[in-house]
Amino acid sequence: MKATVIVAMAVEAKAACGGLDWRRGREFPHAETRLAGGASVRWIQSGVGPARAARAAARAAAEGAELLINLGVSGGLDPTLLPGDLVVAGEILDRSGARFEPSPTSIRAAEALLGLFGEEAAPVRKGLILASPVPVLSSDGKAELFSASGALCVDMESAAAACAAEKAGLPFLCVRAVSDPASRNLPRLAVEAATEDGGVSIARLARRILAKPWDIWRLAQTGREFGAAKRSLALAGKVLQRLAMLPVGSLV
Repeated sequence: MKATVIVAMAVEAKAACGGLDWRRGREFPHAETRLAGGASVRWIQSGVGPARAARAAARAAAEGAELLINLGVSGGLDPTLLPGDLVVAGEILDRSGARFEPSPTSIRAAEALLGLFGEEAAPVRKGLILASPVPVLSSDGKAELFSASGALCVDMESAAAACAAEKAGLPFLCVRAVSDPASRNLPRLAVEAATEDGGVSIARLARRILAKPWDIWRLAQTGREFGAAKRSLALAGKVLQRLAMLPVGSLV
């Protein structure tokens, strides 16, 4: 199977697939893992936000992907989720109201993926993922979204990637590792330091810390929780490679 994984940020991509030889394409950095039997996983680092995720997904479809996967960290909405817990999308809801329901092939792919996670004893749940065009930073905001939608977690790219996969007629999976739990107020500087292409601006981060040095302890806490999410992304990357080694016909 030829699977393509779209990851927004460089740090997420590095956690998920390690030290691969990344190449800079016309728009997106990409790498490839070649597997036994002609299977492969192509990794695309899209950058942050729905517009970039949609373009990366369209590019993957044009390049012959047989399965499209969106992978990354998320904010927890369900209060029972802990940093490092994994969520496999059953459905995806955009804050605009659009809902993306999985195709029969996507459902079978998700079932196979959950089985592989089960073999690893991974902390994983399947359920609704909410996509937001902007980061959700406050615990109050997360509580409101959970009450309104019942979604397990929130991210920025999943709905756009799902929409592109749907247009291309590709099976789609979304896997998210919880970083900041529902009870956590995410420090704004953690978001403001991120660049659109998925990197981190050290200069921007330093300026914000100098302006508000008392935010350092909150940033350290966020870093520990993000570390748990990165470890789960590493596990997810290995499991997705095992999924890609399944024949396409087994999902049809």
